[in-house]
Order: sequence, then C-alpha cells, then structure tokens
Amino acid sequence: MSLPPPRLLELGLAHVSLASALHGACFEEGWRPQTFVDLMQGGGVFGFLAVDWRDRPLGFALARLTVGEGEVLTLGVLRESRQQGVGKLLLSGLCGRLAVLGGHVLFLEVAESNKPAQRLYESFGFRQVGRRKDYYAHLDGSREAAW
Repeated sequence: MSLPPPRLLELGLAHVSLASALHGACFEEGWRPQTFVDLMQGGGVFGFLAVDWRDRPLGFALARLTVGEGEVLTLGVLRESRQQGVGKLLLSGLCGRLAVLGGHVLFLEVAESNKPAQRLYESFGFRQVGRRKDYYAHLDGSREAAW
C-alpha cells in the first residue's frame, strides 16, 4: 500500500514559528519568526506548507506579487524530503496562486551551486536572466553568486 501524496496548506501568521524552524533546517542561516511576520504583513505575500499524510511539515514556500510580477521570497524542503516531489508541489502551488492573482511573471534567486534547485526551476520553464555577484553570505565568511 502506498502512502497518500504530500499536500499543501496555506501558510499564515499562525505558522511563523514553524516556518522559521523549517527555514533554519533548510538553509545555513534561518529567518527569525519576526521576518516572516514582517513579510506576510507587507501585502501581496502568500505561501504554503507542504505536509505529509500525518500533517508533518516537509517544506514551505513564500512569494510576493507586486503589480503583476511575482517573486519567490523563499522555498525550502527538509533534507530528508528532497528529491521526492515536494519542491515541485510547492512551486506548482506558488505558480497556480500567482496566475489566479493575475501575475504575469515570476522571479527568484537561486545559489549558483544549488544544482538540484536549478533543475527544478528549469523544469518549470525558468531561465537565467542575470547573475548577482556575492548575493549569498555563508557562515564561513565566503560569498556566493545568485542566478
């Protein structure tokens, strides 16, 4: 018997502590809960939690729509849930919501070394339109470009 697939839940202010914990587990430097509050109260921001059949969190995504243009603010999948379609589910949710809200284009930044994420974005038709040198700061003091 196979398990039900992951599903999306709306990411709301009630989830900021969870979103912060997920962000810290997915990235080198996590965002504080207040960062999520500030973004979500700024207007035009929406997001999703990906959960398994037991409602255990697998990942999250947050985006913003401004004058027809969307921006993925953050998207993360827990390490043990990667390469299982969770990122695809989250990105599909963001793209679907963006279309409903009248968005015409979606932008994002991705670390130059993050090949799995780049493959996911390319599978959705994203293409590189620029490069931001030294965009990401790592805990060891090094910096990395974003596409």
